Amino acid sequence: MKTIFEYLDYRKYLADSVLERKRINSHFSYRFISQHLGLKSSAFFNCVIKGKKKLPETLVPKIAELLKLDEIEKEYLLIMVKYNHCVDTAEREELFRKLEGFVKRKKARHVSPEHYRVFTQWFYVAIREMLRIVRFKDDFHSLAASLWPKIKNKEAREAVQTLEKIGFIKRGDDGYYRPLESQITTGDVWESELIKNLQIQYAEMGKNAIVTVPKNKRDISNLTFCASEETMHRIADEIAALRRKILALADNDPKAGAVYQCNMQLFPISRELKGADQ
Repeated sequence: MKTIFEYLDYRKYLADSVLERKRINSHFSYRFISQHLGLKSSAFFNCVIKGKKKLPETLVPKIAELLKLDEIEKEYLLIMVKYNHCVDTAEREELFRKLEGFVKRKKARHVSPEHYRVFTQWFYVAIREMLRIVRFKDDFHSLAASLWPKIKNKEAREAVQTLEKIGFIKRGDDGYYRPLESQITTGDVWESELIKNLQIQYAEMGKNAIVTVPKNKRDISNLTFCASEETMHRIADEIAALRRKILALADNDPKAGAVYQCNMQLFPISRELKGADQ
């Protein structure tokens, strides 16, 4: 089994830990876990793993004892629980930095801090796209000021250095940076949580754009409708097809003069209604 430092989702870590211990000891059941944690219901821990309930932070020490974690691993688990539960963008970023610090110290395999850093801030990808249409050498002040919202010169410099280090952009013989057609991946373990954090930033930017961007320079619309789960998946497929079409249009645009962000969101705003007509 992988080390705890290769996880960003505590539920996935707990699920894998339970499976591993069941493999070693068939008596390691949810009932046994619940008794050790002092829980009244043996179903609670299973609900936590499935994402139906949140794990109380007060249970972390008992879980650490059950899984025989050392003090550093226990601290990492606690921060991971807080990170997964947190919805505040700034706080999530701070918690992520703490998790990142553990990874750097423990040097967990298959995790590259330089690679996954690209997914932590929206402007890394924005700068990479911007370099498709602007000639940039070392004027980080202009680069930072070109983004909306504006970022710090230091952030622009760090972004360019990171993108170059991982092979996402390259400085040509003429001194100008250009994007490379390379893929960035952090591996399945970290990527899902990193993308989730990035999507929260994009959602916040979309919300701010409603009041900060003139109407003639944006297109924001909303739909509310009823649908079956089958139709929902078909709609998701249509959205995926539209994303590919948008990227194709952008890739073949010889007059591109700005970087745009397009958010597409599809999510339920009601529970499944059992009595609904079929």
